[in-house]
Amino acid sequence: MTDINKKLIDHIAHLARLRFPEADLERYTQKAKHILEYVERLKAVNTEGIEPTAHAVDAVGFMRDDEAQAFDNREAILANAPERDGDFFQVPKVL
Repeated sequence: MTDINKKLIDHIAHLARLRFPEADLERYTQKAKHILEYVERLKAVNTEGIEPTAHAVDAVGFMRDDEAQAFDNREAILANAPERDGDFFQVPKVL
């Protein structure tokens, strides 16, 4: 296991463009050590015969096919527009 020390945590913070007070360095060092110790414990678990999973529940997406539907009450939709220009939603300029 990699030796976790203040110098390594400071280096990782620098790479991630993070800054934190020097007083927090010891706390982050200890937290990183605990995380890696936990990972080592997980590595020791016998998972032989257990199929890997990507999700806790085997489920296929619940999406439906898109279908165009006629809607005759244009005013009901436009009433929800924060701002509008005639029969159109007015949105802030993007570019």
